[in-house]
Amino acid sequence: FSEPVDPDEVPDYLDLIKKPMDFSTMRSKVEFLQYDTFAQFEDDFNLIHANCTSYNERETIYYRAGTRMRDAGGLILRQARSMAEQLQHSGEDESSNVGADKKEELSDNKIMKEFDAFINGKERDTMDNGEHLQRLLIYSDMAHKINHPSAKKKRIQIISSEIRVLRRKISLDKSAKKDSKIREIDENSSGKGEV
Repeated sequence: FSEPVDPDEVPDYLDLIKKPMDFSTMRSKVEFLQYDTFAQFEDDFNLIHANCTSYNERETIYYRAGTRMRDAGGLILRQARSMAEQLQHSGEDESSNVGADKKEELSDNKIMKEFDAFINGKERDTMDNGEHLQRLLIYSDMAHKINHPSAKKKRIQIISSEIRVLRRKISLDKSAKKDSKIREIDENSSGKGEV
């Protein structure tokens, strides 16, 4: 993930991956101020993972490493986004003299009520998988902030299970689409030889 994939070592990579991405390219884009928004930076990070899981089979060490990278990096990106938003809001509060000196802290009860309302709510049924996963990850971060040990453990177990199930569903959907594309390519290439 740190350097671009070498086409001499992996000749078919660019046939399957149309938009390669790696951390050295991201670093270069940061140094040359090529990211206009945090979302663009996040998109490139997510592209590294998407390329990894698209190219590599699920059983390989590369696929598993990409998944671990997504989990660890995703947490860091969500925390960075949250911090940036807090800084932005505190700057707006200071400049407009609207905000009070102390920010409202999320209490355990508030976190648990919001968490439980989302997990038990019908809203999740209408979300697409990507949006659903993002919300679950945010609630996972919130669950880790709960101070009460048993409430924290219970909610972390629930959210971890929900995330695993949804990621499995996304992976199966992605596999089915990939298999469908391969069958379509095979059918098209076998049809060309017939006269």
